[in-house]
Amino acid sequence: MNKRIARVAVLLAMVGWSLIAPQPAQAQLGTGSPIVTVTSPASGSTVSGTVPVTASVTSVGALTVAGVQFKLDGNNLGAEDTTAPYSVSWNTTTASNASHTLTAVARDSLGMLWTSDPVTVTVFNDTTPPSVSITSPASGTIVGGTISVTASASDNVGVVGVQFLLDGLNTGAEAAAAPYSASWNTTTASNGSHSLTAVARDAAGNRTTSAPVAVTVSNGAPADMTPPAVSITSPASGARVSGTVTMTANASDNIGVVGVQFLLDGVNVGAEVTAAPYSAPWDTTTASRSPHTLTAVARDAAGNRTTSA
Repeated sequence: MNKRIARVAVLLAMVGWSLIAPQPAQAQLGTGSPIVTVTSPASGSTVSGTVPVTASVTSVGALTVAGVQFKLDGNNLGAEDTTAPYSVSWNTTTASNASHTLTAVARDSLGMLWTSDPVTVTVFNDTTPPSVSITSPASGTIVGGTISVTASASDNVGVVGVQFLLDGLNTGAEAAAAPYSASWNTTTASNGSHSLTAVARDAAGNRTTSAPVAVTVSNGAPADMTPPAVSITSPASGARVSGTVTMTANASDNIGVVGVQFLLDGVNVGAEVTAAPYSAPWDTTTASRSPHTLTAVARDAAGNRTTSA
């Protein structure tokens, strides 16, 4: 009887120990563990540039998490993160444009490893620049007034803007949608040769500058605002005159003098002289015996006038 009681006691002790004994960790060095999960990026998402990879870890029992190592296609992604929240910065440009797998491996205080379910993402970094060309005006064109400058642009993903430039400086605002064009008032540019270009930009920031188009601006001759220069050369100031004398003057202009009018005391003497040498006779007997003032007024085709000293 005592032997039977002893056997039951031993059996009960064994059963009780099995109920309280720690169970082996699930998913150790394997996948599908319920304690670690990659929370970002989401599975099936497309990523580019630099993105954060994050994970959440739920401790089991009294075990604590010592660190989380992120992995990309089975290789370590950065250093182990030993402090929550667990994350690593991933520069996706270091990976190919393709499908990739992310996992997170949690390490507990006993050194046991717990691996998350894999997260599959697609890396796409656009490194292809747009193509762009100016379609109007054509190279070698003579332009005037206000014209339309147009360009054709395309990209593997999409063009977000085309900026036109005149001699390397922006002309108007960026054109954000096709057809790409800008209005150019050529009267704001000097007459002569100028260079037009267009810069196409895509959403990834890739840019391409078109081949330059050389045009010649011609908006007619600018208004002549420069007056002539004129001086009386004879008679000399202070001279005594009598009888009939010849008045002479020198006159010049940036474009051309069209006439010189001599004056005595502010009153015309004879007709305007329209060709060099500029001279006119003066019968002094028609004037009183006293000091008098001679001047000459030179005139150009634009109507600019100058009176001599």
